[in-house]
Amino acid sequence: MNDAAQRRPTAERFSLSLLVLTGTLAWQTTLLAQDAPVGEWRNIAGDAAATRYLPVDQINADNFNDLEVAWVWRGDNFGPGVDYLLRSTPIYVDGLLYTVAGQRRTVVAIDPA
Repeated sequence: MNDAAQRRPTAERFSLSLLVLTGTLAWQTTLLAQDAPVGEWRNIAGDAAATRYLPVDQINADNFNDLEVAWVWRGDNFGPGVDYLLRSTPIYVDGLLYTVAGQRRTVVAIDPA
């Protein structure tokens, strides 16, 4: 068997892998480009560009001083906090707030309603 015959399957596998990778990246880019409903953070840091910006006007300079705490979630049952590690940025999808808690970084879904 010559070298060209041995290299051919490897080249075909590489081409197929490259095609699958390209398709997967295109699919993910399309998903990230879809607009989320107003008020939802479906990506870490808000959007695919990590802008941490949300164009809502419910809170403004006129009503800022009237804001009150609506609810508090405590994660004490997940163990001590991890102040020395990076803090998570929660995401809000379909009415649920997702974040992590405790030293084991347990994922939790919170219903803020």
